[in-house]
Amino acid sequence: MQDHKLVAFSEDGLKAIQERIETLRVDLGASGAILLDQTGELLVESGHHADLELNTFLTLLGNAMSAMNAVVHLLKDEGAFDLHFHEGQTYDMHTARIDDRIFLTLVFERHSGSSRVGMIWLSLRRTVTQLRSLLKQAMIESGSAESDKIKSAVSDAFDEAISRMDEDLFPTTPSVSPTSSISSLASTPEITPTPDIFSEPEIPPANQVLPTPKPRRRRTFDFSELRRREPLREEPLKEEPPAPPQISREVLDDPKHVLTYEEARALGLINLDDSNNK
Repeated sequence: MQDHKLVAFSEDGLKAIQERIETLRVDLGASGAILLDQTGELLVESGHHADLELNTFLTLLGNAMSAMNAVVHLLKDEGAFDLHFHEGQTYDMHTARIDDRIFLTLVFERHSGSSRVGMIWLSLRRTVTQLRSLLKQAMIESGSAESDKIKSAVSDAFDEAISRMDEDLFPTTPSVSPTSSISSLASTPEITPTPDIFSEPEIPPANQVLPTPKPRRRRTFDFSELRRREPLREEPLKEEPPAPPQISREVLDDPKHVLTYEEARALGLINLDDSNNK
């Protein structure tokens, strides 16, 4: 597996590459053209991509192109022309390998009739040869003046990001100069001494007239408040003893009538007080 190095392109070189890709897209009638690297990063685009979610599409396409690179390295044929073709009901997609790092993808909207695979294949093959030459011209060589400027800009941006992270993680406290500390001590208010509670109180002179203390008002308890809070107690009603039953004369004259307990008490035949005393 080869190491992937950071590659930078000049502005004029990328402009020439974009013009060539735009010409290819118009000639073939493609809806969109995309130039990407092996990580799925977009470099140049032309046209529109319909309703494709571009970020996910480029990531998946980059993974597929990495597998294509592995096949080229296995066959030891670095100058091979590899074309990945997808034919669907909605879109046709053609992806060509320019080198290990750069790939070109053309997206066609599917219409009625057969696709022009042969003409697209020939046009892509000629364009890949031209793009390889343009990429070499646009690539900034290591050690050149433009390369040094890019390295300096990247280094400055990296240092600035690190310093911001340090400030967020370890905020600096403002330094205090000796003069400011002395002035702050001078402006400190005086501390009043705490009175000694164990010292003897001062006795006023005999001829000094002391003020008469105001009488303190004693707190009295309001019983009316207690009465309001306590619920009224209801006294139980006294039950009156039941009236003695009335015995008719006919009942008394009847020898067969048996007196009840209440009738015997009413006639005075039973005295409860005498029975209790016994």
